[in-house]
Amino acid sequence: SPARYVGLAGPVGRGTKLLAELRRKGVEPRPGVFSAPAGLEIGAQTPEETALAVAAEVLAMRFGRKGGRPARLRPAGSSPAQRKGGVKVPGLVLAAGRGRRFGAGSKMLAEVDGRPVLRHAVEAALASRLDPVIVVLGASAEAGLRAIEGIEDPRLRVVFNPSWQSGKASSFEVGLREVPAAAPGVVALLGDMPRVKTWLIDRVLSEFELSGKLCFPTVPGPEGPVKAHPTAYPRELFGEVGQLVGDDTAMAAIRRHWSQSVKIPLEDASTQADIDTARDLELLKVPP
Repeated sequence: SPARYVGLAGPVGRGTKLLAELRRKGVEPRPGVFSAPAGLEIGAQTPEETALAVAAEVLAMRFGRKGGRPARLRPAGSSPAQRKGGVKVPGLVLAAGRGRRFGAGSKMLAEVDGRPVLRHAVEAALASRLDPVIVVLGASAEAGLRAIEGIEDPRLRVVFNPSWQSGKASSFEVGLREVPAAAPGVVALLGDMPRVKTWLIDRVLSEFELSGKLCFPTVPGPEGPVKAHPTAYPRELFGEVGQLVGDDTAMAAIRRHWSQSVKIPLEDASTQADIDTARDLELLKVPP
């Protein structure tokens, strides 16, 4: 269906059962479309109040506003009011690598749609509900700072990984040390992926808030779903991720917990373009 909003009235269990039946038939709702139970949490009791809650959610989606998810679906401590008071989920933008395959110049400063690659990733994170947004720089740190120069947001934090030469795992470790102690987890993004949009970041964040589990999108692959970005890591996995070395980053942990993770299927990989080589940059500029 081309519908931009599909809401299911009734208890949570009904929505869970329906989705399970659909998946057995090979059907998945498009990301961000399905809402169960329908409506924003406004304390509705009567049919008229429920209709108002549903209309409010439709209006929020129509105009691309956040609107929020029903509070009764969130785990304790993750409602908007509670997040405002303290419990927030930070973002982690990894941008410490040298980018040897890119060739001359810094890929973080390479322009896509008139803005540096890294700036796309950071601005998308800051436009989401992530708080704070931690950017880890290493090689070409000066270029990274130039790429995000002028961004004035109190949530933005920049840290330096002095061991960036040892691989991506060290950048994870540096970034995780900056995560506030009260945070239940972190949403990790890559600084060389300029097409990861705010709606996808917030979708991963919402699924993490609902489940408390490892969460990430998937895209179709020749042998089945393939992991995509960004990724929400619960705090329980911080120790496991921190023990990794070299460039294995967190994929080893993801492989171990694949079956228990929450996966968000995407129809295509248009949000997943990354800039590894100058050729990648040129292909990104070609209209689809």
